[in-house]
Amino acid sequence: MGSGIAQVAATAGYDVVMRDVELEFAEDLGKTTWESDDKPGFVTNRILMPWINEGIRAYDEGVASKDDIDAGMEPRRTSRWDR
Repeated sequence: MGSGIAQVAATAGYDVVMRDVELEFAEDLGKTTWESDDKPGFVTNRILMPWINEGIRAYDEGVASKDDIDAGMEPRRTSRWDR
């Protein structure tokens, strides 16, 4: 079972017609889509990896247990930037 998300990264000279085809195809598969520039980490991993690393660092420093870190971060897993 794959993820329910699809990121379309535009490169230099990217054909907008092809972008529209890719987005429509992914949406037809029931995926949530978004666009980004073709940069390292795109959007999701660029934000997610530092977040995960900070959780590991907090655990390593004894700030909280694994379960407490997970519990504290659970509400933020559904956060939106536009709120």
